[in-house]
Amino acid sequence: PGMPPGFPHGPPLGQGMQHRPPAPQAYPAVFEFLPGVASLMEDLDKRVLVTLRDGRHFVGMMRSFDQYGNVMLEDTYERHVHGDLYADERLGLYVIRGGNMVL
Repeated sequence: PGMPPGFPHGPPLGQGMQHRPPAPQAYPAVFEFLPGVASLMEDLDKRVLVTLRDGRHFVGMMRSFDQYGNVMLEDTYERHVHGDLYADERLGLYVIRGGNMVL
């Protein structure tokens, strides 16, 4: 009494509108759209090349990262490049601050 018909959820079933289940929506795959640092998920447990702002290069297996972009590399080598030649210096387990990496 006193409320307009259909308020607040529409008319009762069988009176005007028919109940339909919501149409299925297409959701993107888990890693298709992850903004910011979360996109590093694709590189977990893969060998990556990281370039730092000071020009150094590190190659290693990415094992972890955090919300600041810091990464942990396992079996890491620092790669020294001179022209067409390069040499790798073994470092082992290495943590790199996210602010030092070149995007």
